[in-house]
Amino acid sequence: MENKTILIVEDDGILAVQLRNMLIELGYNVLEPVATGEAAIAVVVAGRSDMVSPDLILPDLILMDIKLAGEMDGVTAAGRISLVADVPIIFLTGFSQDLLLQRAKITAPYGYLIKPASQRDMAAAIEMALYKHTLDRQLRESERELSAIYDSAPLILMLLDGECRVRKVNGFTVRFADLPTDAMIGLYSGEALRCLHALNVQGCGFGLHCKECAVRLTVLDTLETGLNHHQVEGRMPLSIEGEEKELVFLLSTSRLYIREEPMVLVSIQDITRRKRAEEEKIRLEARLLQSQKMESIGSLAGGIAHDLNNILFPISGLSEMLLDGSSLKTPERESIEQIYKSAQRGSELVKQILTFSRQSNPMKLPIRIQPILKEALKLARATIPRKIEITNQIEANCGMILADPTQVHQIAMNLITNACHAVEENGGTIHISLKKTVDGYACICVSDTNTVRHDNCPYLYWESSKAVFASKGFNNHLLRTVNQ
Repeated sequence: MENKTILIVEDDGILAVQLRNMLIELGYNVLEPVATGEAAIAVVVAGRSDMVSPDLILPDLILMDIKLAGEMDGVTAAGRISLVADVPIIFLTGFSQDLLLQRAKITAPYGYLIKPASQRDMAAAIEMALYKHTLDRQLRESERELSAIYDSAPLILMLLDGECRVRKVNGFTVRFADLPTDAMIGLYSGEALRCLHALNVQGCGFGLHCKECAVRLTVLDTLETGLNHHQVEGRMPLSIEGEEKELVFLLSTSRLYIREEPMVLVSIQDITRRKRAEEEKIRLEARLLQSQKMESIGSLAGGIAHDLNNILFPISGLSEMLLDGSSLKTPERESIEQIYKSAQRGSELVKQILTFSRQSNPMKLPIRIQPILKEALKLARATIPRKIEITNQIEANCGMILADPTQVHQIAMNLITNACHAVEENGGTIHISLKKTVDGYACICVSDTNTVRHDNCPYLYWESSKAVFASKGFNNHLLRTVNQ
């Protein structure tokens, strides 16, 4: 009590002296009374200034006569003082000043005293005003702290009413949506976040995708049941500054009652980058696992290739010895030649498997496709059922290409085998063509009677000068190995 300083503003000199003496008896420090509103404002301004005498201090409370002499009454003076300093004011009034009392309510005074006031009433009014002012100041400081936390939080924070319309947003939300605060107030939550589904002609909550919206479902559940939700994962397509992107988020909701109206505090954490990083990690781990599998398969393939090579070696050697004999008849010689060539192709295939198991590059040579393709046709004819007809159109002048001949042969055989599988049930025709395109490519095309149109046919082609290829259809893994 003894540390509190009070300013008396009273134009009645006798009453001012009485009030001063009363306050001194109560133990307060009392400044020199002033008689006008202008003088009261001057005291407050001087007390707030850093350039004045140390003797001039800011009062802790003002006793203000509601009706003062001069042009400015107590109500006007109180309003002016509230603009420059946070000082509680108690009005001194009489019974005949009802209109002034109504005006005084606007300035939110901390009490009223009817003149002449007793010492007991004076002490009670001052103590209650000082106590209430202390509580109000603490409340305002808490509100400022909460507001600072709310605005600076690195989360999307929105206060939604029962219709899911925005009542309040924090600074992060404003920056995220790139919309001013005033423009966001009253929007549905999806519209405020710039959801693509909410921005269409149907609006937020009425689109085809709104039934599955994590924000809408969670907010409505919190409004209806009162249950809070924490870190519900969801996704939302956004349109911000004309750019479309997907938001991956964690959503939390809490039901609040503000002025007896149910509302929901929504917090949304953007985890798009983290989710993308997790997905990329999973993808890389899958690739590593696949690489380890391929390494194991390569080791297994190397062992199988060596065993297969041991089987092919006597077939190739014995067939070559038979071909050296002169007593063979033409049909027999052709059959043995086919066996020998197949064994040679098998040996080349073994080399390719060994190349794969060692993960080394195949040997690419400048070759002509025609003889390789004709040999593949001859081998295919010997293995494909007779009910399937094979026709071909092989141009003689298609230039040279740079490729592994064994791989080219294998690709051609696989294309023919696939076409055979397409027509083997009911029979049909397989057509193989080799031609030079207008762009200078050598193009192999394999079609069958089940092909709807030529564009659906599997094909591959090379540019001889650059040794590149393109493909359509199947066998993409084999086609990639050709140009490694």
